[in-house]
Amino acid sequence: MTPVLFAARERVIGWYHTGPRLRESDLDIHGLLGNYCSNPLLLICEVQPKEVGLPVHAYVAEDEVSKDGTQRATKVFVNLPTVVGSTEAEQIGVEHLLRDVKDATVGTLSSEIGDVVHGLRGLKSRLLEIQDYLGKVVDGTLPLNHDILRNLQDIFTLLPDLDVEGLATSFSCEVNDWMAVTYLASLLRAIIALHTLVENKEARLAKETHRAKVEGAKEAEEAKADKAEASSVLKTDGGASDGTSD
Repeated sequence: MTPVLFAARERVIGWYHTGPRLRESDLDIHGLLGNYCSNPLLLICEVQPKEVGLPVHAYVAEDEVSKDGTQRATKVFVNLPTVVGSTEAEQIGVEHLLRDVKDATVGTLSSEIGDVVHGLRGLKSRLLEIQDYLGKVVDGTLPLNHDILRNLQDIFTLLPDLDVEGLATSFSCEVNDWMAVTYLASLLRAIIALHTLVENKEARLAKETHRAKVEGAKEAEEAKADKAEASSVLKTDGGASDGTSD
């Protein structure tokens, strides 16, 4: 490991790597960090995330004791809930950066629908993880964790009862109204874009017609001037010829 100098006000709380998952040597490195802080934190930052969601995972090492007590306690990583925050100055800087990378061809409605789609994909992945965990608990592959089951029970308790006919009808009406507004907004945007395209073509055609008229008038004037100049030259040559013959 390369030694690094830290300022007096800085405090080492852990280390990180780009993962994307835990490795066998992480526990050894984590043990070395124990010389600098009492309970180091491991942060995995996925550089190229393949799943929808926050690409950051935090872990701490805890002692795991076997149920029968015949084996020694071993260190295992335990996942921690992770929330990414920022100060007001950082938020302003990020907003300025997003203005430069914002796609002007994508409207607000499209971005909002994209956010909803990403959120639904993240929800689907979390539900699949819950299903996989419960299946492994039923099969006996994983031990029963009462904290996880208590959280799942709270989630199921907060879910609406869709078996009630009135609630299902109200949900359907709200979704249909929202989809109708989205459809009308898309139609209006397409119509406005077509009108803008037609107006641009008409303006360009008018400019080309005006330019052609101006160029035609200019060519006609030049031809008229050339013709007048040629006539004057012929008259001058004719007068000179008459004087010579006399």
